[in-house]
Amino acid sequence: MTPLSQLLRAKIADDHQEIEQTPIVLSMMNGSITRDRYRNLLAQLLPVHEACDANVISLAIPDLANACQRSETIQADLTFFGRVGSTVTHPAAVEFTLLIPGLSKTALLGVAYVVAGSRMGSRVLEPLLRRGLSLADSNGLTYHQTPPQFALQWRQILTALDLLDLTRLEQDDVVNAAAFCMHSLLVIFRDA
Repeated sequence: MTPLSQLLRAKIADDHQEIEQTPIVLSMMNGSITRDRYRNLLAQLLPVHEACDANVISLAIPDLANACQRSETIQADLTFFGRVGSTVTHPAAVEFTLLIPGLSKTALLGVAYVVAGSRMGSRVLEPLLRRGLSLADSNGLTYHQTPPQFALQWRQILTALDLLDLTRLEQDDVVNAAAFCMHSLLVIFRDA
């Protein structure tokens, strides 16, 4: 059977690549993003992360569950940049928050894979955002701060996923949940 980590990577590859080409990610990469636009993106990501935080806490792979816990970091960054009134939550984020609680613990592994895996991109984005947003330090970028050892931890998480004793149907549930999560993020990033 194909290792689960390879199935996950293949299933979300197209949406992942498309996210990297969205105008908002390109503006983060080239330093042209504004604080307002970045703050609005964080506000759209907050309900996604809150739903993930609440539902993945007791996964079979504790390191994976822990790597997902990021809603507090988004809240800290929103506080730093100053919240502006109430934000209308993106429909894709609303759908995500409604569907996640109904997923099995096995399927939630796919959601956690996407959310925790985004920390790898954060390692690249944090210094670019610091420059682009003219921040003297990483205040306002708590969401993107990733410990130096995370790359090693990520490889260990992938190995743990591959070692899970899952049926083909359970693997499909994990992969489909990851695809749903990644597509939800794509729609949010595309509209940001």
